Amino acid sequence: MGRIQFFELLDLPWWPRVFRNGCTSYLQWISSKLNIFYVAPPIIVSGLKNLKSPTILDLGSGAGGPWLSFYQEVLSSVPNCKIILSDKYPNRDGVSLVDKIKHANLTYKNESVDALKVNIESQLLRTQFFSFHHFNPVQAKSLLSDTMKREQGILIFDGSSKDKWKGILSSPLIFFMTLLSSPFWKPFKKSNLLFSLFPIIPLSVMFDGIVSYLRFYSKKELEEIISEADPSGSYQWKVEDVKTKYGWITYMSGFPIEKDKVMKA
Repeated sequence: MGRIQFFELLDLPWWPRVFRNGCTSYLQWISSKLNIFYVAPPIIVSGLKNLKSPTILDLGSGAGGPWLSFYQEVLSSVPNCKIILSDKYPNRDGVSLVDKIKHANLTYKNESVDALKVNIESQLLRTQFFSFHHFNPVQAKSLLSDTMKREQGILIFDGSSKDKWKGILSSPLIFFMTLLSSPFWKPFKKSNLLFSLFPIIPLSVMFDGIVSYLRFYSKKELEEIISEADPSGSYQWKVEDVKTKYGWITYMSGFPIEKDKVMKA
């Protein structure tokens, strides 16, 4: 079965902030606690070498996502790297967590940043974790086209369609993990305890988790989007399914090819 385009609760503009923040706080906690994207730092460091400016703009950061678990690893390899987190609906708890870290090279933008309308002309590396599947094929193509227009690099890490049915069938586990972990989300708030008594957040995370598995792009589908977005081959692209200790993830990278190399080709 191919990809199914459906909505997630986090996609809805009217979804109450308290519920949105609760969902993204759980996602930040679980991604950092398990270090789900532990394969990402070396890929990010390698990607920065393809660009003149060691600046990273992370899109769809939620409450901080996996960055809080490995930003130090990236900075240890590229000390002058600037890491900027952002989201269309910035999570205030995520902003507070980053502020408390007090690292000059790690910041979270307070204002809304739409991944489909990144009005930044400077060369940088865009990253996305667990959010690319939110975009339909037309939007995904537009996102890649805008990246190329601005001659920026892009690294996308998302779930893999290889784990589709395994993920859907394990959705009750997601519910109970969210239910039991709420007291440990950071920053701790008494309201987190209410999510264990009134499981709106666990149910929401489980629902969005099921839909996410239906929406994950396969390697073939991503390659088709790339071919439509970059028919002239002006970028160097790579799409890989990577097996981790927690299951499969898919990552996609895209970097400008030097103009002289394109002409020679």
